[in-house]
Amino acid sequence: MFKLLPLPTCLVTPPTWPKCHETVFVLLGLLVICQFGCKKSETVERTPIQVADFNAESIRPKVVAFCGDCHGMPDPTSFPRRAWYDEVQQGYSFYWDSGRKDLAAPPLGEVVSFFQSQAPEEIARRPTHQEHPTKLFDMEYSQAVFPPSLSFPGVSYIRWQPQSGKAPTILFCDMAVGNLRRIEFSQESPRHGLQTTLMSNIPHPAHVEPCDLDADGITDYLVAELGSFLPEDHERGKVLWLRTSSEFATFETHVLAEGLGRVADARPADFDGDGDLDIVVGEFGWRKSGRVLMLDQVEVKNGIPKFDLRVLDPRHGAIHTEISDIDNDGWLDFVTLFGQEHESVVAFLNQGNGEFEIETIFAAQDPSFGSSGIQLVDWDGDGDQDVLHTNGDTLDSRHLKSSHAVRWLENQGTFPFTEHVLAYLPGAMRALATDMDRDGDLDVVATAFMPGILQKQLEGQFDSLVWLEQTSEHNIVRHCIEHSLPGHMAMEVGDFDGDGNIDIITGSFDKGADSTTPWFKIWWGNDAN
Repeated sequence: MFKLLPLPTCLVTPPTWPKCHETVFVLLGLLVICQFGCKKSETVERTPIQVADFNAESIRPKVVAFCGDCHGMPDPTSFPRRAWYDEVQQGYSFYWDSGRKDLAAPPLGEVVSFFQSQAPEEIARRPTHQEHPTKLFDMEYSQAVFPPSLSFPGVSYIRWQPQSGKAPTILFCDMAVGNLRRIEFSQESPRHGLQTTLMSNIPHPAHVEPCDLDADGITDYLVAELGSFLPEDHERGKVLWLRTSSEFATFETHVLAEGLGRVADARPADFDGDGDLDIVVGEFGWRKSGRVLMLDQVEVKNGIPKFDLRVLDPRHGAIHTEISDIDNDGWLDFVTLFGQEHESVVAFLNQGNGEFEIETIFAAQDPSFGSSGIQLVDWDGDGDQDVLHTNGDTLDSRHLKSSHAVRWLENQGTFPFTEHVLAYLPGAMRALATDMDRDGDLDVVATAFMPGILQKQLEGQFDSLVWLEQTSEHNIVRHCIEHSLPGHMAMEVGDFDGDGNIDIITGSFDKGADSTTPWFKIWWGNDAN
């Protein structure tokens, strides 16, 4: 019933996910599906249900009161009939594990029948791809193979880092290999001779953020460390500071916060206006752990910043924490994407006194919506911050849903924002706004990820990387860049080679990879035809 893993983008893509993926998070663990059995003695025999034999209305009030108490009431049509046995069992397991005893739990078998009696045999699917016109935008394709490794590529986050007077670099986290690296471009020939440099061995990095935490004028890096590859409740999550220690870019690693759950995101900003950087932390956690935290910088000892930790929100499932002054009052706010059963985009509005007012930007009614990533951007060019949102995480349930999509949450000055679906995309994991065709407005590039079992269900007929071209009045023309290869949890866009055109890099997350599997695919933008 609930999203279990971040993107990455933990992804969390994410995505929801990687998701823990602006997956992932998007966001948000990424490739293993955990099965949870009922811990009580009650069981339900797996026998075909006779739909006509069960009166769903007779138990509806009890089911709504129990299953909809702490999140949206699950829609019976959100899963095929065969899936509801496991979904209900898992929901009861979550309730028992939570320690709550205040709700009246209906007989588990009746709840299973309630959902099965209204569920379809199969979920209705939207078209998963479309025939496209002759290409309007030409992209040269290349790929980069990582140095040989005993592990598979597990790229959870990619970040382009332009540098004044220097060749740009791309930072990336790999939570399977367990390190933070950067791709360096040649100034003479950026499209050739790419090199990767190890920055630090970090077991499960989910996010990296360039910053100058000690205000010495040299770029440092803030890293969110999950603490485990697979989802679990633990206290091994950390916030790490990679302090640049010399002009040769060697790093000293300092632990700024530890003893945390799975940390999916950590971003610095001066939230209290005192001239130093604080850190907002998205602690995804898992079932019993997870919060939104603030690390308030209080002093510096021997050149190392010290922080006080406080909890801003007790909900688990935080995938991304993007920073901006949403209400234009001069104080930095932030927006958090929650996965798990919460499935919502929430604004934390800075009141200027260390407190934050919480407003909901978007809330999905389906507790298995599969949120995977967000990006804050003024997509319509009206001067305020909107949100690009993706949902397509399939790692918890392994079911494709007709709701998987790229959405524009339009800021019209009130909460919640206005929802617009830009494109339906099975397995949608990450979406980023950029002006691909250089016509003065923002388009969207989006990528998809799904496990192999779902790829087989679609028989290879789906888009895995798309360009959503914005035309007049925010209309969308969809172009396929890559077809039927959805192995990307992470993605970044930018003019990597300095030719004035937007390029795209996607990172592979492929447990079945061999030695020839590229860690990255780079799509070089050329002039439009």
